[in-house]
Parts: sequence; C-alpha cells; structure tokens
Amino acid sequence: MKIPDEVELISFFESEPILLDEVVPFYYNQATYIFSNKNNELFKVSISPSYREIKVEVCLSEGKELISFIEINNLESMEILVDKKEESKIMMTSPSSIIKMNFKPKYKIFMNQFGEK
Repeated sequence: MKIPDEVELISFFESEPILLDEVVPFYYNQATYIFSNKNNELFKVSISPSYREIKVEVCLSEGKELISFIEINNLESMEILVDKKEESKIMMTSPSSIIKMNFKPKYKIFMNQFGEK
C-alpha cells in the first residue's frame, strides 16, 4: 500500500497519532488520528498500512451524532491532494473505487465505484 509517510500524515491531520502498540513500527501498527475542523465536525481516522485498511468516522457536535462511517479494505493507495491551513483533501484508491475526501473547510466525500472487468 502506498501512503504518505508518518510526518506527512501528522502535518495533514494536524494531530499526533494514537498507536495501537508503541513498540511496533508504523507500517505494522494501527495509527488513529483524532481532529476537528471549524465546522464542528469531529474526525477519527484509523490507518493500518500492513492490513491495507482505513476507517473514517465523522461526527457532529463533539462526537454526539455520527454522520459518516467508511471502512475501506484492500486499499491500494492514499494520496494527499491538498494540505493547507484552510483546506485539506485526500484521495484513496482500491481495486474497485476511487474516493476523494475533504476534511477542511467542510467534510465532503466523492466516490467512483467500478464494476468488475
């Protein structure tokens, strides 16, 4: 799985990850980033590179209302498209889909799904 390195992810999410196991290297670990935007949307993003998985939970009002939950298995890549103070966007690809996700200024998701060839 191709993903940004640890420093790029910390910069993008503006959050230190919570690691499942502090002594395991990043690639074999699960890193969870918790952060929010100015629109009062709270994010919890868990990345497991060796399992090729990512989970994204989005809540409103400090975690009181879940508005989105996405779990992607068999992830091929994750690419940072925009990493600015007022705008952030990633693109994730799997064998069957391309997902673009905006975290700032407001949460948005765009998904293209492919049929089997």
